Amino acid sequence: MDPKVVMSIAGFDPGGGAGTLCDLKTFAALNCYGVCAITAMTIQNTYEIRNILPYSGDQVCAQIDCLLSDFQISAFKTGMMATEDIISHVTDLLASLNPLSLVVDPVLVSSSGVELFANDCVDCYKNKLFPIATLITPNLFEAQLLSGIELTSQRSLEDCAKRLYELGPKYVLIKGGHFPDISFRIDELSTHETAATDLIYDGTDFTYLNSNYIDTINTHGTGCTLSSAICCHISQGNSVAESIARAKHYVYESISSAQNWSLGKGHGPLNHFWFNPPRDDR
Repeated sequence: MDPKVVMSIAGFDPGGGAGTLCDLKTFAALNCYGVCAITAMTIQNTYEIRNILPYSGDQVCAQIDCLLSDFQISAFKTGMMATEDIISHVTDLLASLNPLSLVVDPVLVSSSGVELFANDCVDCYKNKLFPIATLITPNLFEAQLLSGIELTSQRSLEDCAKRLYELGPKYVLIKGGHFPDISFRIDELSTHETAATDLIYDGTDFTYLNSNYIDTINTHGTGCTLSSAICCHISQGNSVAESIARAKHYVYESISSAQNWSLGKGHGPLNHFWFNPPRDDR
């Protein structure tokens, strides 16, 4: 049986820790065949982003259209979209597909809090891309930026999820890897002071997924990996909730198995193939 084909629409990270290269590794690890459309060339390494060079919306859509003419693509994920022009063109193209399974990782703010977007991108995400999304996966900083709600309590977190849901996606996932850095904990969920708790909202119910927080600097590409893993599991017929739970476990193991790596001088990559034992070539 052929593997499911999934597409990443995202930027290119030459260090391979994030963006399309990270997505393709995740797709391969989870038994999907990955293709990609590159939105921007980035000049970066593990500790700095020197420049972001976006393509035009027409150029990005030409890549997508070419691949659609050849492959039956089961699910899509978007990462860094870089400009309003790209978001607008890609939304128009994807909106014409039926059915559409789309995971939107709104890459607006890096895990270290660095802004990665043009000023007009926020409204374009909210008004164009979110309404056609199956799921959006903002991190803590992005959720605050997109909702206008400061996250200071569990109540504010749930209000934030509601406001994001009202923008049109079928599901909202607010990623909790940064919760240890803020001044509240989720009631009766955290097993210790450093827990990573994600919130899923489907328009009716709030579901919390809890895991231990891994204290490591090797977290480059965590959000890309999570959204790509969710995309894979959805393409394979799992529900959105089950896909998120499976993807969270995959990311946890990818971080855990790489936590002592020393690749690069900054935030190092994950181990996307953690289930493969290292070879002893001695």
